Amino acid sequence: AEWKVGDLEVIPGIRAEYFRIVDEFEAQPRLTLRYAINKATNIKAGAGLFAEQPPGYAISEDIGNPNLHVETSIHYSAGVEHAFTEALSLDITGFYKTLDDLIRPVDVDPNFVNTGIGRAYGMELLLRHELTERFYGWLSYTLMRSERRDAPGEPWRVFDVDQTHNLVLIGQYKITPKWQVGLRW
Repeated sequence: AEWKVGDLEVIPGIRAEYFRIVDEFEAQPRLTLRYAINKATNIKAGAGLFAEQPPGYAISEDIGNPNLHVETSIHYSAGVEHAFTEALSLDITGFYKTLDDLIRPVDVDPNFVNTGIGRAYGMELLLRHELTERFYGWLSYTLMRSERRDAPGEPWRVFDVDQTHNLVLIGQYKITPKWQVGLRW
């Protein structure tokens, strides 16, 4: 759904998902707000609930725990978008995410439990050049920290797959109507 109230755009949504593997149903509501400060600049904010089922090995009766639950998270974001021209825009967004019921291995039977919590926070810059007659591209940089605590009382630690810096460059140029070259880094 999408509603406009003056310069405010309200976009509510919900994802309803049944996770057969753990026999759980999760309703995941989400809300995005966008406010047009002027023709070129918008501020935006959003929040939403997300869920993910355990990986198959973690709930396996042989090596896992068939009584695990889905992992859940709540995402929050706020930012600003500005269009310098019809083709060139900049988007700056800050975000924070809480994670609950994270699965972690343990040294006793069952081998996995849902006792972990986590958090991720940071910001993203996106400079985008929309498709014109010949060129399309963007430059994106994300600065993020993702941490977890495996059990109550344990210290926070960085996720094994934490990627603090993420830089992406994409470009495409049409040489002729039939030939184009592209770059992704």
